[in-house]
Amino acid sequence: MGFVYKGSLNGGHSRTLIKVVLNAQTTFRIGDWVLGGTDDGADLPTAGVKLLGCITAIITDKGVSPSSDGLGGVFVDKYYTAASNETSGKISALIDVDPNSLYSASADSTLGATTGSNKKFYFFDLSSTCVTTGSSAQSLAETLTSATSGQFFSLGLDPDDTTRVIVKLRESAMLGDSGIA
Repeated sequence: MGFVYKGSLNGGHSRTLIKVVLNAQTTFRIGDWVLGGTDDGADLPTAGVKLLGCITAIITDKGVSPSSDGLGGVFVDKYYTAASNETSGKISALIDVDPNSLYSASADSTLGATTGSNKKFYFFDLSSTCVTTGSSAQSLAETLTSATSGQFFSLGLDPDDTTRVIVKLRESAMLGDSGIA
């Protein structure tokens, strides 16, 4: 399971969503984080880069859910984009770019093994590999916890699941570093 939306620092459940075409020949999942890629499309990021936002929905160019997953299966929460997606398929994502959105996230190893990874007010970067799916952009790198910088700011353990942590976007490509507040 990727990042799961939990609310907003502003209260309520409002988010700022933008529609972006997904880059070609990549598997994207709801709950993945993305960055602006080539050809005006979104691509999967790595640790240490500024992020565009989190995928909240995958849609066709006409704004509805795709009927297949891009590989002949039924669409549930992931889609593999064709080689021509930027020019003809135009499978897109609705991306939450609001730095005040709060997400519950898993880590690539047990929280607390690295100092601060199970505490408030620490920073995380994305893991290069998600434990459950093997993909990037779906979990935090437990060993990349820092007291000084990172793509995400931690608000501590998720009270609904203490194997996960609540985070907000800190290093935003659209808004610049959103900092702690």
